[in-house]
Amino acid sequence: MANPLSRVMSGRNTALMLASVGAGALASGYMFTEGSAAAAAERRRLYPPSADFPDLRKHNNCMASALTPSMYAHLRDKVTPNNWTLDQCIQTGVDNPGHPFIKTVGMVAGDEESYEVFAEIFDPVIKDRHNGYDPRTMKHPTDLDASKHSRPEPAPGLHPLRTARGGACCGDCTVWSEGRPYRTLLQPWRNE
Repeated sequence: MANPLSRVMSGRNTALMLASVGAGALASGYMFTEGSAAAAAERRRLYPPSADFPDLRKHNNCMASALTPSMYAHLRDKVTPNNWTLDQCIQTGVDNPGHPFIKTVGMVAGDEESYEVFAEIFDPVIKDRHNGYDPRTMKHPTDLDASKHSRPEPAPGLHPLRTARGGACCGDCTVWSEGRPYRTLLQPWRNE
């Protein structure tokens, strides 16, 4: 005796039913893609910013200190050209409340544009973490453009790696092809 699902799957209309389900999944996948304007409007309609604002009362990080409900409401539907969102930036700080005596940053930038698109939150976090350094009014003296520097020889037994924003995506937003210049530069150190 066959169960009801196997009877439906063995019928003549199986192909039609599967096509309908697939088309519905495809349409809803398109509709709720992070980067689409329709998805942002639908999220705004279904979930107001106050419903999505994370509970940061017991968190000890710079992001939790700087993020306000009004700031979250203003930034939550913005997206960088690489489809990086505010929620992705703050997820690490939401997931890791931190230690009461050690204040961490609590957020990451998915790409260089994150610093501009989400400047309202990144600027106070940078200022808090770096002892008053204001990225809007101050100029950092270090030039991190790799094309202007020769590769330094590492100290014996040490493998220094300096990371900073400089045109490439960071973290989960990175595409394999964007890392090629960095892998080429670091290749001689890889097999030591």
